Amino acid sequence: MKAEEIIKKIEEHMAYSKGRWWSSHYIGITDDPEHALFEYHKIHKDNHWYIYEDADNKKEAEKARDYFLKKGMRGNTYKVSGKEFYVYCYQVTPKTLEYEPFGYKPFSKE
Repeated sequence: MKAEEIIKKIEEHMAYSKGRWWSSHYIGITDDPEHALFEYHKIHKDNHWYIYEDADNKKEAEKARDYFLKKGMRGNTYKVSGKEFYVYCYQVTPKTLEYEPFGYKPFSKE
């Protein structure tokens, strides 16, 4: 998916989020969205606001992520590598984990 399509999907999905501000959401890139969201960030699959989309390539994923970072979303600017790139977004709560302990990154296949 192109960056513009990813941006549109996330913005449409955000209309249903209870978060009112860009800064109440986190944006990231991963090769494994299930791992990043549910294992790393500790999102509850059944009752939490989140979305992820498959990007065509690294460039498209980074363009979408950077768009939301500029809007004020929380996130990171990791240099990503690999063959698969998913842009993911979730609403931050006191129960979610934003930052990586001991340098851990939300990639499963490093």
